[in-house]
Amino acid sequence: LGLDTYVQVTSPIRRYPDLAVHYQIKAHLRGDPLPFPAGDGQSQLVSFAREAGTLPRRLERSANAYWLREYLRRNAGRQFSAMVLGPAWEKGVFKLLLPELGALIDLRTSSKLTAGTLMELAPNKNGEFS
Repeated sequence: LGLDTYVQVTSPIRRYPDLAVHYQIKAHLRGDPLPFPAGDGQSQLVSFAREAGTLPRRLERSANAYWLREYLRRNAGRQFSAMVLGPAWEKGVFKLLLPELGALIDLRTSSKLTAGTLMELAPNKNGEFS
């Protein structure tokens, strides 16, 4: 931006809870009525702010998963290096890192994999590893 000072820009959606708190504090310090008094309105505001903060993250994860799978589908049969990070959330599923893509994937297998193991994997025509 060519500025001599520190500048930070964030999404107003993610900043909304901070702005609402500052608005409350300023009103209290001025002796004005609180814009978000205690009660149902306040809980609705908290729910809205929480959802506004989680929705962008969910959308980002979903988009990243879609484009990773699409890339792997387009590169079906190509070998990718992978490192086992450890077991995932479900029995028989392991978390792997694809360093070339900077991506984490879940691999379902009946084999026992050890963290740190390096392996070569090729996605199938659906962009999945098996």
